[in-house]
Amino acid sequence: MDEGAGFVVADMPGLLLGAHQGKGLGIQFLRHIERTRILVFLLDGTRPDPLDDYRVLMAELKSFSSDLPKKPRVAALTKMDIVDDVRKKKLASLKIPRVPLHRISAVTGEGVERLVRDIWEKLRTLDRKEEGRASEDGGGAGYEASPARGRA
Repeated sequence: MDEGAGFVVADMPGLLLGAHQGKGLGIQFLRHIERTRILVFLLDGTRPDPLDDYRVLMAELKSFSSDLPKKPRVAALTKMDIVDDVRKKKLASLKIPRVPLHRISAVTGEGVERLVRDIWEKLRTLDRKEEGRASEDGGGAGYEASPARGRA
């Protein structure tokens, strides 16, 4: 990441099955997600099936809005510091089509820098695309590409 640069991350922990029907924080929560530029899924690596957890989250997003699943996505398996070696091997083969999947530990810091770098690069790519569209439309005057202005 560039020196002195940054981006804003909004933590949205309230998505549950049925949120698109108003359960939990429901629709208010999903409307908040609509304002983000990138979706970052933190999947608990100690749960029996993190891939199924991801599918449930994606189904909720799609049930609320067909635009949400089109947003750029990054995923991370969390709590890798407490996952045993057998489980780590199983998780190492886990893939999400077209979505980078990181393995991280907030406690040890393992993988966090790579995750942040990946989010940063996706934001920069979005900025370049937006800058290109603005100049094609003739509305790019005064636009400054900066992931710091965006939300992850």
